Amino acid sequence: MMSKKSPQLRFEGFTDDWEERKLGEISKTTIGEFVIKTKQSDESPYPVYNGGRSYTGKYDEYNNDGPKIVISARGANAGFVNYVSGRYWAGNSCYSVSVTKEDEFSIGYLYQFIKYNQVLFTAYQQAANIPSVSKSDVEKFSIKYPTVLEQKKIESFFK
Repeated sequence: MMSKKSPQLRFEGFTDDWEERKLGEISKTTIGEFVIKTKQSDESPYPVYNGGRSYTGKYDEYNNDGPKIVISARGANAGFVNYVSGRYWAGNSCYSVSVTKEDEFSIGYLYQFIKYNQVLFTAYQQAANIPSVSKSDVEKFSIKYPTVLEQKKIESFFK
């Protein structure tokens, strides 16, 4: 019989209960910095992420080095979740999330879990003229997780 602390469908050989923690307990969340659009160029090497569904341009500098989870902070796409594997510029309309305990958590698994549940960020959107998700909303997001070995198995399944 399956425990209530694990999903019904599992990879063979994994039976441990899953745990639950807040994203802020297992990761570091930072907000990016503004970069003016006129300084961005298609010829520049680093994508610029802001509040959209994908990068908004390219820039000659970077302020983050992936892999990281990027979450739109404000605008029509507030709460949209991306995964960035390389260097990028995080604008002031997105959060960059990195794992603080890599021996316990797989960034790829966290991305898959958050992406699957990104609709929950819509519930966090603060009612205003411009929709937004606060840093505290990101940090209090509940993550259910298995052992790091099972996380990596789940991550590779979705690649």
